[in-house]
Amino acid sequence: MISRGEAIGMLEENISAENMRKHCYASEAVLQAMARRLGRNEDEWGIAGLLHDIDVEITQADPFTHGPYAEKLLIGKVTPEMLDAIVMHNEVATGKERTTEFQHALAAGETITGLITAT
Repeated sequence: MISRGEAIGMLEENISAENMRKHCYASEAVLQAMARRLGRNEDEWGIAGLLHDIDVEITQADPFTHGPYAEKLLIGKVTPEMLDAIVMHNEVATGKERTTEFQHALAAGETITGLITAT
């Protein structure tokens, strides 16, 4: 699995907007707290939160490509569970419904940080 330092490097390489970076860092913190509360892997969940929008500028946040495009950037660098949660945080692009705890946690966690960062 990618280290936090490597994840930050990828984040800085792929996301230039300061507010979007803040959103990703906030999502990392929220996902770590959720993992801690649920007895899950804090590093894994935190890095998923950090990298969930890694493709947002490349795809211009297109709801039909944002998420699945991230898979191309992250495959082999994160665990399959992380990759699945990252892709499924935008279920519109997949045509599937979220089914796992990790998928729901990332979608909920990043949504609230997006709202907070935006306001």
